[in-house]
Amino acid sequence: MSEADIGDTYNIVLVINESFGKDYLPFYGKQGRSTPFLERWIRSEKDKFVIFRNAFSNSTATDLSVPSILTGVAPYEDNEKPRRMPLLWDWAKAVGYKTVLVSSQRYTWSDFDKFLCESSADIQIYSEFTAAEQVEKIRGDKDLNN
Repeated sequence: MSEADIGDTYNIVLVINESFGKDYLPFYGKQGRSTPFLERWIRSEKDKFVIFRNAFSNSTATDLSVPSILTGVAPYEDNEKPRRMPLLWDWAKAVGYKTVLVSSQRYTWSDFDKFLCESSADIQIYSEFTAAEQVEKIRGDKDLNN
C-alpha cells in the first residue's frame, strides 16, 4: 500500500471483550446498560460496525485468550510461540496504519507487559499508567495526530 492509498483506508477499532463475556452485552440480547458508550457508538454508526453473532471463546483464561486473539496462535500450542509471532498491530503497521493499544487490563501479571507492551504499537495505554502519563503519551505523539 502506498502513502497515497492510506488516505482511502478505513480506521479500524477492534474491541476485544474477552473478560466480560457476551452474556453482559446488549447487542447480544442482554437487557441493561453495561456498556453505555459502546452502545451509543454502535447505534450512531450502525453501518460501520461488525458484530460477530457466532463468536466463541478460544479460552476461558485471559493469559491464553489474549495472545491467541492477537497472534492467531491456538491456545493449545506451545506457550512461547505467541512471543515469536507478529501481533495484530504489526500487520496493520506493515500496510501503513498507525496503531494504538488502549486497555483497562493490568499487564504486569503473566508477563503481558513484556509480551504486549514492548511491542511495536505506536501508542500503548493500559491501567498501569496514571491519567497524566496517558494524556502525555497521546499529546506527545504529534505524528499520530496527523
